[in-house]
Amino acid sequence: MSDRIAIDDVEYKISDLDRSILDQVLNLQKVDAELQNLHFRLSIARKARSAYAFALNAALPKTRQ
Repeated sequence: MSDRIAIDDVEYKISDLDRSILDQVLNLQKVDAELQNLHFRLSIARKARSAYAFALNAALPKTRQ
């Protein structure tokens, strides 16, 4: 593990940062991970919706009134 962290292209020595700053970094990392998870889940939901719409279209009668 590195003893430095880059924030907005500026490197900081981790041991020089306050606990509150490190807590905010951790919070950002957790939120970024959650956003990545949500994007993945949204992609799955969109693909499922597309498949259901395709199946619905295929099941509808071919003649329209």
